[in-house]
Amino acid sequence: PSLKKSVVYIDYLRAFGLFYRELGNSPKSVELFSTAIEASEKMWGNSTWNYYNFIYFLGTSYQGNNDRKAYGIFKAILDTNTMSKQEQIINLPLIYKAFY
Repeated sequence: PSLKKSVVYIDYLRAFGLFYRELGNSPKSVELFSTAIEASEKMWGNSTWNYYNFIYFLGTSYQGNNDRKAYGIFKAILDTNTMSKQEQIINLPLIYKAFY
């Protein structure tokens, strides 16, 4: 299969997105996480933490620059009801910590 349709590609986007976020290059990390969101939605759909995790990373990229967009992103994740209850219990505390 094509690289863009594989988990390896999504892992690449995650790794480099985190790398650029840590370097303080928010525009590049936002670009990579936005691409990862699209790729993960195609791979897993939009109702799993695999998908929402990249939205969380996108929010943290904005948060690093004190951009108010981060809080809108975190709120959207908290307001979702598409993840399973188990995924919400496990993962939403991470979002609460970032949001508050």
